[in-house]
Amino acid sequence: MFHQIQRLLPVVALLFITLQSCTVTRIGVFFMPSVADYKVFPLDTIKASSQPSKSFEERATAFMPDIKTWVPSELRGKATNIDEFLKITNTTSLLVLRNDTLLFESYANGHKKEDPQVIFSVTKGITSMLAAIAIKDGKLSLDQKVSEFIPEFAKDDRSDITIYHLMNMVSGLQFDDKKDIARLSVLYYNPNQSRFVKNFNKVQYQPGSHFAYKSVSTQILGMCLEAATGKKLKDYLQEELWEPLGMEYDAYYTKDSKKSANNRSFGGLAVRSRDLLRIGQLLLNKGKWEGKQILPESYVESLMNREMNEDTYWGYSNYFWRDGYIDKGFLEDRDFFAAGYRGQYIYVNPDKNVIIVRQGTKEAFRWPLIFGRLASILSEQDTDLTDPCINYDVQFEGVYESPNGEKFELLYKGVNPDNHKKEWIIRKDIKQTLKTKKILVAHRFDGRTIGIRKFSYVCRAIFDIRDGKVVGMHYDDQRAVDMRYFIKKGELPLQHRKEVLAKMK
Repeated sequence: MFHQIQRLLPVVALLFITLQSCTVTRIGVFFMPSVADYKVFPLDTIKASSQPSKSFEERATAFMPDIKTWVPSELRGKATNIDEFLKITNTTSLLVLRNDTLLFESYANGHKKEDPQVIFSVTKGITSMLAAIAIKDGKLSLDQKVSEFIPEFAKDDRSDITIYHLMNMVSGLQFDDKKDIARLSVLYYNPNQSRFVKNFNKVQYQPGSHFAYKSVSTQILGMCLEAATGKKLKDYLQEELWEPLGMEYDAYYTKDSKKSANNRSFGGLAVRSRDLLRIGQLLLNKGKWEGKQILPESYVESLMNREMNEDTYWGYSNYFWRDGYIDKGFLEDRDFFAAGYRGQYIYVNPDKNVIIVRQGTKEAFRWPLIFGRLASILSEQDTDLTDPCINYDVQFEGVYESPNGEKFELLYKGVNPDNHKKEWIIRKDIKQTLKTKKILVAHRFDGRTIGIRKFSYVCRAIFDIRDGKVVGMHYDDQRAVDMRYFIKKGELPLQHRKEVLAKMK
């Protein structure tokens, strides 16, 4: 009886939404977003291509290197092989492609190749690609003001926000997905998102001065795209990407409601993994597909080539992240990825010719930190797990100082017995310009970085290594668009180490 009732819940919920198209009601019924949300929202269908593409070769037998070479022990738990690892990490699909050959394709935890899943914020990356196409065709430009497409923005403090600000999450709007779950829920379940966007006029920062991940920016961009192209997003996606790339399966674009019919451009696409792989191939090929330049090459170059600008965060560009595993140096590596809630990923590594697609129902850690290692192993290169000579964490401890006198002390605390992670104590000068806690506990990200990653807060120490020696670090506070450099001044005296460790007990 219980199982029969359980099967009826989605039907009852959908009926409830139909009768009461109210945001609060939706939040109450569903609460947590699901990869199966395409079953409860109204849909637009993006049809599979009339000529499905054979864009990659398939191996007769799957190949994956030993997980010990690319997954740290604290992340793989009791798993001894890839199948066990996929199971315990709630992974539903993992596809690995190198040199246009599909090395590995696996579906786990009850998921099948033909099953679509909502990709959440990976949708943002696809929206960005559509914007890049519109820019290439002269229908849109990065410096255009949003007010040209949404007149309400011209009436208040939103008047200076441009397309560039939206695509780099520096619009200044008072919206932060990681800090305001209630507001994000209102956006996610809102039955009229165009009205929500027009009425949302809270501005917190000058555009271009502050990075904050906000889904509302992509919904605004979607509205601008429709106004600029004169087409609904579903139609533009069909014409500009799905058909040209020869997509194998239908995709589903969820809508806020039947009445409003706004495509949810910030996180509403449901896609199969093989078609996400084709998206990755287009990006790896610098926007070219079967001889035709679909995306501007300059757009893809902007994802690959990291740089520190005065008005953007170095680790994010055009709805793609660039702050994964650091192999060479944070401005030298060129890999990037689109990421979505519960661990949906398209990872692209142009230097190693690798694309990885991962989908799942849960994310216990930041997958790109292991994707980068896997790409290296597939390219027959060592990682910090296989070669201690490229793991510099024994040198991280010390005293660091910036040119303006701000100080950091980094102290190795040891291995946490609960999660088996290496930990460092970061003691910060209380007079810092960025107001954060004086003492923080950081974990090892890779052989060159340590940091803190919580749902509402991310910071990272990226060490400057020259001739095999740590000489300084960049302090990466994701909220700021700048990065401060600290020179390593010396080691910590033994007695001082003992005093600090004693205070932390």
